[in-house]
Amino acid sequence: MEVTEVTEVTEETEVTEETEVTEETEGTEGTEGTEETEVLEATPVTQTVTPVRQTITSGTQSTTSGTQSLTSVTQSTTSVTQSLTINGTNTSPIGISTNNNMSIYATVNGNSNISNTPSRIETISIIPGNTFIDLSWNIPYNGGSDITTYLISISTDLSNWTIFSTTTTSFKAINLLNDTTYYFKVQAKNTNGFGPQSNIIIGTIIKQVDNIPSRIETISTIPGNTFIDLSWNTPYNEGSDITTYLIYISTDLSNWTISSSTTTSLKVNNLLNNTKYYFKLQAKNTNGFGPESNIIIETPKIVATSVIPITLVTTTLNNNIPSKIESIMITSGKTFVDLSWNAPYNRGSNITGYLIQKSTDLSNWDDLSSNTTSFKVINLSSNTKYYFKVKAKNTNGFGPESNIINITTSKNMLFIYIIGGSILLLIIILIVFAMRKKTTPKIIISSIVDSDEKDDE
Repeated sequence: MEVTEVTEVTEETEVTEETEVTEETEGTEGTEGTEETEVLEATPVTQTVTPVRQTITSGTQSTTSGTQSLTSVTQSTTSVTQSLTINGTNTSPIGISTNNNMSIYATVNGNSNISNTPSRIETISIIPGNTFIDLSWNIPYNGGSDITTYLISISTDLSNWTIFSTTTTSFKAINLLNDTTYYFKVQAKNTNGFGPQSNIIIGTIIKQVDNIPSRIETISTIPGNTFIDLSWNTPYNEGSDITTYLIYISTDLSNWTISSSTTTSLKVNNLLNNTKYYFKLQAKNTNGFGPESNIIIETPKIVATSVIPITLVTTTLNNNIPSKIESIMITSGKTFVDLSWNAPYNRGSNITGYLIQKSTDLSNWDDLSSNTTSFKVINLSSNTKYYFKVKAKNTNGFGPESNIINITTSKNMLFIYIIGGSILLLIIILIVFAMRKKTTPKIIISSIVDSDEKDDE
């Protein structure tokens, strides 16, 4: 027989056998033979076994007497038949499982002697937190019997292990030390016993400040003409409300300008178009600032105006608001203006009103309303230009504004009448006075002539 022993693991594991055995082994290895085991009266024995991997290429291994107990042994066998003779009874052949997990079974006097325990747990996931580590693992093959328990062994030095148990495939190890490396291994148990332990996995807890906000993960940007709109998700606040967000702004990743916001958005103004800007954010609660976000990059630029009409048309069609008022008729008096217009298409919803806007400078607008297609604007100043625009409303909202129209109110004719009348009266008075002056000399002359004639007589 050709036997090759390969040491895979350098860690020595101290195994305490719970059963009382005395190991007396007299063995011979030959090309043929059988393995016989004699169970003897025993005293407690502690055996330290370095895990080995045994490869038997061919042949038959026999043990004449003794009890052998091995821990963490991986056996690979090619074309080998093993059998046990226990108390003089030849048992059925030993079965060897795959995946490097050895599960031996034999029948002694019709009873199962070596159990079908669960296989090894192959995959373990860890998530470290603040003074804790979350563990989860796959369900191993149960060996034909339901798994009842999992043992979790925890150590910081690979020598001293603390053992916990759970009935699920996850476990939260709490009250751990930050900045400390922990080692874990897990094994499953069914009614036949414990399966082999998993490989050792390592988890390190990173030191954290208690209860500060978590990192902002998602940041959105909308560039515009000399500005950038920022918005972000609300991070987990760790039990304390977030009070402030800091926004770091840079063009060179070295010099940062800091702005703040109490909401999850900020408009950064007065930027240079076609210049690359870098941003990073962090949240603050009453316990302090959380970690900074990843850096994002955006460039402000002039947005093409041709996009705007397309957006307006799409919005109008989707909302079923009224169409634009196309024709407005207007007349004016000294202190009023009469407006009237055609009813626009209501897009399937009755028009509920009209908004009339009035201005004298095209900047400041006064709002007026009407439930009909006409309106009289009163209390205006005479001889003044006014601008008007009108839009319709239905249950879906206001439609687009009409084109702007303008008109100038009439002048104040009473003043003109008063001035004109005064001038006319003055002219009449002057004429009368002039006529009176021309009439008086004639009378005097006539009187003189008459007196002379009387004297001659």
